[in-house]
Amino acid sequence: MGWFLACVLAALCAWLIARYALPSAKLAGICRALSRGTPPPSFVARGALPIRQAIRDLENIAGRLRDQGEKLEAETFSLRTILAGMAEGIMVVDRDFQIRLTNRALEQIFRLPATPVGRTVLEALRNHDVQRAVRETILHGESVEREITLLREIASPDPPRSLSLNASPFKDAGGAVHGAIVVLHDISRIKWMEESRKQFVANTSHELRTPLAIFNGYLETLIDTPDSASPEARPILLTLQRHARRLTELVEDLLTLSNLESGALRLRMQPTDLAELIARSIADIRKIPAAANRQFRTEIAASLPPVHADPARIEQVFYNLLDNALRYSKEPSPITIRARPGEADGTVECAVIDEGIGIPAPDLPRIFERFYRVEKARSRTLGGTGLGLSIVKHLIAAHGGTIRAESEVGRGTTILFTLCPAAKPRPGAPEG
Repeated sequence: MGWFLACVLAALCAWLIARYALPSAKLAGICRALSRGTPPPSFVARGALPIRQAIRDLENIAGRLRDQGEKLEAETFSLRTILAGMAEGIMVVDRDFQIRLTNRALEQIFRLPATPVGRTVLEALRNHDVQRAVRETILHGESVEREITLLREIASPDPPRSLSLNASPFKDAGGAVHGAIVVLHDISRIKWMEESRKQFVANTSHELRTPLAIFNGYLETLIDTPDSASPEARPILLTLQRHARRLTELVEDLLTLSNLESGALRLRMQPTDLAELIARSIADIRKIPAAANRQFRTEIAASLPPVHADPARIEQVFYNLLDNALRYSKEPSPITIRARPGEADGTVECAVIDEGIGIPAPDLPRIFERFYRVEKARSRTLGGTGLGLSIVKHLIAAHGGTIRAESEVGRGTTILFTLCPAAKPRPGAPEG
């Protein structure tokens, strides 16, 4: 009897070991392999039903992990390939301002000897402008765009380089900012070409002024001397004079615009009475034959304070806007000049309003571009250089103001701009 019980117990133990102990050990080995990220040696399911089911579930999990790993590896390869092929410098920064990812272009832009990953922005790039942009993006959760300049190293023959920076926050589903993505583009060549263009325009304008003055002088002499030309030649001389004057205006406008863009034009800022300045502008514009019979209305607030401005340049602004309004409106429609205190920001708001042909909505954002004309053929017939509004825009910007246009086709156009009161010049406006 004892011998029989021993045999039964031995058989039971062997069955339990085969049924539970060995499969459990195999299950534990599979779990350890998965936790290490290595594929298990085998998924053959033996033993009790719960253990076999657990092994099958683990097999499914391992398959999904393998598929996800392959997908992640493919996406990582694609990402690195894209980043490596981009000319722009890319940098991913976490909330602690540590760099988590870069591409080769960024390392070349900043001439880094080694990868900056794992270091802070300031530590790796040594540039406070980039650090400030990243900090603003992460702290405020808003995109930042700006131009920065990389100063050349001491004794380096290379000129300073200009970069266009765009920093955007990346957020989770709840809107919390976890870092920033920074894109840097080297625009040094573009800036150099812009500067070369400005210098070319300025130099050409200077060179053209003298021969044009001489040409105009000889034409006036011929026109004013009755015996010097036949009656048939006089209309030709008058046509030449008209186009010579238009060409002279174009050269002068180009020179003014070039000086404005380069910062060479110095403003003589002082407290300026807008009412008096507007009256002078209207008196000057009335000397044009087309303005002799036009009605000019003024709406000037009684409480209007003096503005902080260069009187000659703001008079030029009003003259250009009035001239533009004359060209694109007809008698008997009036032209209105308005000046009043701003509603919210403490500025003085001015406007020149006509009841002319108006500007289509698609063209409205571009009317301040140089040489941009809404109707090419009509603009050539009406004359003008195509630079008046561009000059106005630059002059208002130089005064620290803003300018915009409102228009409706067939109803007219309003050009609005702001100036700073003399007692409160806007930060960044020149002091003279």
